[in-house]
Amino acid sequence: KKVKNKKLLVGAAVGTGNEDLNRARSILASGVNLIVIDTAHGHSEKVLRILAKIKKINSKIPICVGNIASSEAAIKLYNEGANILKV
Repeated sequence: KKVKNKKLLVGAAVGTGNEDLNRARSILASGVNLIVIDTAHGHSEKVLRILAKIKKINSKIPICVGNIASSEAAIKLYNEGANILKV
């Protein structure tokens, strides 16, 4: 909230657990401009699930997902709604 009050663009990271979905809700309510789903292996079912859940909460928020290491992962995550891919 302090950073948003200074009129800056703000991104915040979440993981893939249930508590991370609550964190996503909280940071979205605070006015974050970007969410990063940050994991060691971005091409996983857990990442796909939280990506879909966050998109249901706010379909307009840009979401960065990573880390990934293959074109297959990039295509899958893009098709599921990721806006930015961290390679």
